Amino acid sequence: MEFSRAELYPKIHGVLAHAADQVELLGGIGDMLEDDLEHLHQMSQKISYRTSRIKNVAQQATSHSKIEAKLNNKEIIDKTKESQLHSKRAYKKARTGSNEQAAQAKIERDNSRIETLVEVERKPHSKIVSFYESEKARLLEDNSTSN
Repeated sequence: MEFSRAELYPKIHGVLAHAADQVELLGGIGDMLEDDLEHLHQMSQKISYRTSRIKNVAQQATSHSKIEAKLNNKEIIDKTKESQLHSKRAYKKARTGSNEQAAQAKIERDNSRIETLVEVERKPHSKIVSFYESEKARLLEDNSTSN
């Protein structure tokens, strides 16, 4: 398996082959940050995954290029956004008073919980005391009686 220089040295290839074009097009080299390059790599990886099952290398490259061109086509991007916008559900009538209803329901739940808690605390119950708690109570009691 042979590798091209671009595959062996991607950053050097990027600087040597594309930096001059970028400087001319964008007016500087700092406009293309590492995050942008990483995003481009991820997009290319997704396209490569879609085209990887094509056996003919020339057809694979052509298909990859066509998909990439469609993803970067401004008209297609606009139509996709428009379609997504129109496919979202539109509510006919906004519910009114939902905040007040929610607040009232919360107050009722809290009051019910407080009543239940008070009722449970009134009932006699036995408490399981750990060895640590019993020793602490004994030592505190011994200490208070010795003073």
